[in-house]
Amino acid sequence: MNTRFQQQILSGKECGSYEKEKIKNPLIRRIPRELLGDWKKYLVVALFLILTIGFVSGMYVANESMLVAANEGVTKYKLEDGHFELDKKADETLLSAIETGTKADVKQYYLDKAKKELDEKLDEKAYPEAYDEAWDKIVEEIDDKYADAEEKYELNDPDFTEVPVKVYENFFRNEEEDYNNDGEAEGNIRVYAKNDNVDLACLLDGAFPEKADEIAIDRMHADNVGVKVGDEISVSGQRFKVVGLIAYVNYATLHEKSTDMMFDAIKFDVAMVTQEGFDSLHKTVHYSYTWNYVDIPADEVEQKAKSDDFMKALLTQVVCDDKELEDYMPRYANPAINFATDDMGSDKAMGGVLLDILIVIIAFIFAVTISNTIVKEASTIGTLRASGYTRGELVRHYISMPVIVTLLAACIGNILGYTVFKNVVVGMYYNSYSLPTYQTVWNPDAFFKTTIIPVVLMLVVNLIVIIKMMRHTPLQFLRHDLKKTKRKKRCACQNGAF
Repeated sequence: MNTRFQQQILSGKECGSYEKEKIKNPLIRRIPRELLGDWKKYLVVALFLILTIGFVSGMYVANESMLVAANEGVTKYKLEDGHFELDKKADETLLSAIETGTKADVKQYYLDKAKKELDEKLDEKAYPEAYDEAWDKIVEEIDDKYADAEEKYELNDPDFTEVPVKVYENFFRNEEEDYNNDGEAEGNIRVYAKNDNVDLACLLDGAFPEKADEIAIDRMHADNVGVKVGDEISVSGQRFKVVGLIAYVNYATLHEKSTDMMFDAIKFDVAMVTQEGFDSLHKTVHYSYTWNYVDIPADEVEQKAKSDDFMKALLTQVVCDDKELEDYMPRYANPAINFATDDMGSDKAMGGVLLDILIVIIAFIFAVTISNTIVKEASTIGTLRASGYTRGELVRHYISMPVIVTLLAACIGNILGYTVFKNVVVGMYYNSYSLPTYQTVWNPDAFFKTTIIPVVLMLVVNLIVIIKMMRHTPLQFLRHDLKKTKRKKRCACQNGAF
């Protein structure tokens, strides 16, 4: 605090009978002067805060908006609760049995099947002893195999509960994709027939296919390889016109296999064609079926419990229909569905922690600066204290600057977060994942964590430091006696000289 400021306080009025009601507080007038005097310093700090708060705010808003869109998409786009694949197409009888969620008697099925085969090969009446011996051997073998299967799949689980479901066909073909029509396949494309029952797609550009030679492909894959609406691609040598760019609700990330650690949006693609277009392809049909629970699970724990029970029932029904279960994937374990939302959730948590750490660091920088200012202005502070200013008034004055700067930066940062930085974060997510369209939603959590918490952290850190500095008496301030160490008392030597 300069000499002119001190003279403004001490001159012109009756200093001995100081009345705060009649004299304007010069500390208030000093705040704008200090801002203008050190505007470069405060501008740098404010810009850093604005960029940090703005980006984190944009991340919170984008995350929340995307997650809301994903949660709404479960119903809007009829997301599966899981899918399984059979080696052969299931008939209506098998599908109806699967939908009941009940277990079939596998042991009895194998006994009946073995009995029928034995009767065809050996006449029980003509060779009773041989027949009985063969039958006993068969029964023993079936008992051993069933015991192994029972232990492996827990088929006789006493806690088993029937899980009724609704099953839908969702067949696909894995074809070769040549997106630049150079005669060489650049990757694989999983082609589905257009349906209205389950695992629908969000249209991001163009239109859905209506003709046999039209196709809609994944938007992120198209962006990565440079394919646009109106271009032509080859699918296993057959030309298709790209009429739309889509995002399948069950392919937020392009995992070709559930066991893949990472997805590849360049060498793998998913696509939609008409039923006629699907039938015109020649690769093997994968008989994939999706299911949705009749009773919707409340959370992931209940999803897992239902999935375990349903798998036991499904396995027994499939075996008893003389088919093989080639793939089984519940929704909660499907990386193509969960990877993107899990990653966005972790980004949100990381952004909040990073913001808090940076705010605390900046708060300590402010605190060190203010401490040095208090030491420099010790004489003036001592004079003010002696003139009647309370410790609280001085604390409020010195803490006002960091709080004002942080509050202004938080407000500007939040405005930029909802406008500029939100679009930046959304663009980052769209460049990484196959996400549906979204609408920006107001996020009170973002406001709290990017406005209230930074101001509180700045206030608390600086308050601790300033209060500690203001514990000194006016005389100590006037003498610049602000050291923490106490003077050592002289030791009086007895009996004269040392």
